[in-house]
Amino acid sequence: MIKRILLKIARAVLNEVLGQIGQQITVLEDAVRSPIQGMVNTVVGGAWTGRGADAFVQECTNLFIPGTQGISESCNIMATSINRAADIMDQADKQARGLVEGLAGVFQGIF
Repeated sequence: MIKRILLKIARAVLNEVLGQIGQQITVLEDAVRSPIQGMVNTVVGGAWTGRGADAFVQECTNLFIPGTQGISESCNIMATSINRAADIMDQADKQARGLVEGLAGVFQGIF
């Protein structure tokens, strides 16, 4: 009984962590990547010209934006892996509980 309660609490905490990961991905996209992409578009549109502008666009396009996409993908993979691990734990708990209940039934039948 106590284990079940602890597992429910752990699952609730895990869901909160997964929600936070999702929020951080959103922050990364909305507050970081989108504004930088907007700046790149503005520069490409002619607001800034010259070698400095070209270097800025190159850095953002080739390094920064792909880097943020990589972080987002890593966070998504991490969240998926955590969910899979939690599902495996839930399945193992159900199987163990079923075995214990089955053994209890066998012992009750004997005694």
